[in-house]
Amino acid sequence: GHFGPELYPVVAVGETGDALGYGSDILDALAGQGCPGHYFTHASGESFKRPDEYGTPELLGALAAAKSAGRRPVIVAVGGGVNGNTMGTIAALAGAGFVEVPTTLMHYNDATTSAKKAFSLVVGGRILSKNILGTFYLPQLVFCISETFLTLSTCSIHAAVGEAAKTMSMLGKANSQWGQADFHNIRGAAEFASDFTHIAGTVSGFERLIVFLESTLALKEKAICEGRALREARDRGASEEELGALADRRRVLLCELRSAFHDGLSEEARKEITGFLTVVNEEVIRAKAMFLAFSDPFEKYRALLFEYAHTLGHGLEAFMNGLYLRAEAAGIDAREAFRLHGQCVGMAVIWAGEMSR
Repeated sequence: GHFGPELYPVVAVGETGDALGYGSDILDALAGQGCPGHYFTHASGESFKRPDEYGTPELLGALAAAKSAGRRPVIVAVGGGVNGNTMGTIAALAGAGFVEVPTTLMHYNDATTSAKKAFSLVVGGRILSKNILGTFYLPQLVFCISETFLTLSTCSIHAAVGEAAKTMSMLGKANSQWGQADFHNIRGAAEFASDFTHIAGTVSGFERLIVFLESTLALKEKAICEGRALREARDRGASEEELGALADRRRVLLCELRSAFHDGLSEEARKEITGFLTVVNEEVIRAKAMFLAFSDPFEKYRALLFEYAHTLGHGLEAFMNGLYLRAEAAGIDAREAFRLHGQCVGMAVIWAGEMSR
């Protein structure tokens, strides 16, 4: 293959990405280029961000066998931020190459731009401490297939904006006279200066994207059902004919969903949606590029400013996790009350502002 016969890809994907075929498509494409590898699926969500969910004998055995055979393992993390954090930690511990293929906005603009990769302390489904066991390990490549954003949940879009809100108090200052004095020791500060108001200016694209995701939710759920049936059929050793039929049905549904965007929306609507996606990613990446270029690695003040309200958001996330467990024990359906990490950070930004009055 193009990368040489020693390359051994390990494609890791969460449950939803697996059901939509995002992980298997990449593994098949690599195999088609002469690089067959290992496929690893894992549970999705912050409450599964623990070592025993990922450090399985099958995964570690595949990595060890590849190294023993003189192969060069490269972990390809396909999915959201939890996927990138956990598989980045595995890659660091195994001394493997690391590639991230984000399928969510927060994985793309937030998780991939952080050197930190980590597991949380989770006991009995309860998050006791976020990101407590980890390392610093950057990906060699980030490869984003933007059409995967068309199958996001609406709460994932809200989470991306909520996470971005933590930087709204200081972005855009670096290229001003005040900012130059405050951020003088940050290399590239003026070049990478960001401005949260640019995101607010694309609110019409945000709203159109939410409407699109809601209108195509039934198609997405059907595609996921076909993908889960495909996984079950593969696990029980179904015939190639049955597997092919299930894969074809999923493919048709996903094509219909993408057509709803490319052919069903007006050109103006598509431009506004892509404008929002471009700006939210660009502004967050600009901000993180600036703040990850400290010339003083021990500096603390600006790091606290950069992570404004973030720890409070972690606390809310852990508290909410406990409430979900209590609701489950009481037989209460709490799915409508579920909040993602970025949504918790967005709420925390508002509370931190109120507390500072």
